[in-house]
Amino acid sequence: VDGTLGARTAALREEYSDDPGNRGVYAHSQEELDKLVTMAQSAEMQVAFFAIGDGAIERCLNSIEAANREISTASVRHRIAHCQVGAPDLFKRMSELGVYADIQPSFVSADWPIVVPRLGAERSRSSYAWKSLITNGITIGAGSAAPGESINPFVGVRSAMLRQDENGEPMYGWMPSQRLDRVEALTMYTSGGAAVCGEGDIRGTLAVGHYADIVGFMENPFVVPDGDLTGMSIGLVIVDGKIKYIR
Repeated sequence: VDGTLGARTAALREEYSDDPGNRGVYAHSQEELDKLVTMAQSAEMQVAFFAIGDGAIERCLNSIEAANREISTASVRHRIAHCQVGAPDLFKRMSELGVYADIQPSFVSADWPIVVPRLGAERSRSSYAWKSLITNGITIGAGSAAPGESINPFVGVRSAMLRQDENGEPMYGWMPSQRLDRVEALTMYTSGGAAVCGEGDIRGTLAVGHYADIVGFMENPFVVPDGDLTGMSIGLVIVDGKIKYIR
């Protein structure tokens, strides 16, 4: 739906703080996006929007509302990938519309130095705001954004928990009020990931009737020190009930 914050092409509702007059770039007009989303929804197809700026997120929500007016179906819940520059009113609308957030937590570790210069202090408070998404009742699934970022899910888990880069900066985490606990962070990569893909009834948890896709670690990810999360060793991999690797 838009570009990136680093290139100042993420679509914002107000101009960039460090580039007056620039509000980013939209890939589609509102009318074009409305048509595409209504077409997908009429076919009961989930739309995965890639939207970073608050202007782009707003345009996604406008299109979902327009589609609901044309053809409302409870079986379709759309998702917004990245969902980085938010705002309280947007979080409220996402929750009311049942929209999922499909986030990449490791972006916090890479992007935190540029967020305040690009957005200013006020907008930054609602950016990369994973805790705010949860408190607004929005279901979150998390991914790696590989190959641009590490495919190791615990890199993202660590970023969601600590909101620091590899050097431990900033000291207490960037916007520490948005830090997640371990259960919240791991849930995004398990049941949350399955839910946003529309597979929450068959994947994401260890339950009777679900696909037996399991990774077992030699260490307990709930108790290892924060710094050791990304280095845990795999002891067992089961795919669809079949053992594919055992240490």
